[in-house]
Amino acid sequence: MIIGGLLIVGGSAAVVISLWHQIKENYLQLAVFVAISSAAFGLGFFTYYRWKLEITGRTWLTIATLLVPLIFLAVVSLSRDQWSAPMLLAEGLSLGLFAYLVGQASRVLVPGPQWPQVVAVVGNAAAVLMAGHLMETGSAVWQVVMAGAVPVTLFGIAMGSQLYRAAALKKLDAEQAGGVFSLLGTGAFALAVAFGLVVAKGTLAEGALARFPHLAPLAAVAATVLLASGLIVVHGTARDPGLAGFRTAGTAVALGGLVAMLAAVLAAWPWPPGLTGVALLEASTLVFVAFRYRMPVAHAGAITAGAIAYLVGFYLVVGEVSAELPTDGGRHLLRLLLDARSGTALSGLFAALAVAAEGLA
Repeated sequence: MIIGGLLIVGGSAAVVISLWHQIKENYLQLAVFVAISSAAFGLGFFTYYRWKLEITGRTWLTIATLLVPLIFLAVVSLSRDQWSAPMLLAEGLSLGLFAYLVGQASRVLVPGPQWPQVVAVVGNAAAVLMAGHLMETGSAVWQVVMAGAVPVTLFGIAMGSQLYRAAALKKLDAEQAGGVFSLLGTGAFALAVAFGLVVAKGTLAEGALARFPHLAPLAAVAATVLLASGLIVVHGTARDPGLAGFRTAGTAVALGGLVAMLAAVLAAWPWPPGLTGVALLEASTLVFVAFRYRMPVAHAGAITAGAIAYLVGFYLVVGEVSAELPTDGGRHLLRLLLDARSGTALSGLFAALAVAAEGLA
């Protein structure tokens, strides 16, 4: 049946491509995309509810959900008249339709309220439209940061709600753990599409690559959500031997979150305020992880991140580095971090850690 469905979708796509140049209006192009995606949703609902093929139905609904942000990315890429009234009306109606369809699909894919998946997927599809219509290539730094903050905030709200309920249960079954991963997968994909468009428009213009470090704190927030998702699933399935696969997947997601957090630190280089903020966020997160999940090894990462935040913040306070993005590629900051004065400056952090260790002993 999956092969037959793929043949139907593939044949439809071939017809659309062959006739695409004859479709002049953008809103008609959007209507074609919406029709194809709606058909995928319909096929998923039919196979799940009518034919009782749960795995196949879930697969089709997941594919249809992942298509939503891609549709609006394609529309933005092909758009010629950004602010025509028919196009804006068509986009609004399409978002409303997908909010309903994704909400209904959430009843199958994600146990609990429907709104988190709607916010994560359809909200970020709207963020794609916002970035496509309002941002210009090489926009100002504050515009890039604000545009990037929208999809990250939507993703954080949706996942935060789901993770709060999962953490409160303390013990997860297969359906609940699968729901966390389903929302995480569809939400993270929609986030990647929206955030990727912001990065492309905000940093890929000539001379605009220097804006990339300003987006690093937002990437660190998203990475923290990944880490939390993996750890909550691992912790919630720890007592059930039959859920070993979910624990393995949760461990992989948590490790991916750690790698993404490290990448955020590298992305913030050499902007001193960004380095300080990202390192502080990651140090706080790892300290919480160490105590909440009894993982002493997380203290090592927390101390490292804390030392970076402490040193860069110290040189900011004493005026050795500016809050502006340096033009030397960070060579001056690197020399300061490797200077003997950094060892002296770290004595304050060492004293604070010693007092904390004594208090916890």
